[in-house]
Amino acid sequence: MYIPLLSIVAIAIKRLWKQAVAFLEQAVHSKHAIIAHYATRRWCDSTERALNEELMGRGSWLGNRFRAEK
Repeated sequence: MYIPLLSIVAIAIKRLWKQAVAFLEQAVHSKHAIIAHYATRRWCDSTERALNEELMGRGSWLGNRFRAEK
């Protein structure tokens, strides 16, 4: 009785782990795309500010909420 239950729990944990890893990899690839976009621009304060806004604001529930209210 315990073996099938442990098997189901192990499968669920394995799937959850895979989803968490996929989510984190997606976030990393997204940030690399943003950095590549700004790499071709002339570097100045406004470029740095825009890059920081995109990197810190994107994916942040709180950052997106305040950005929508402005």
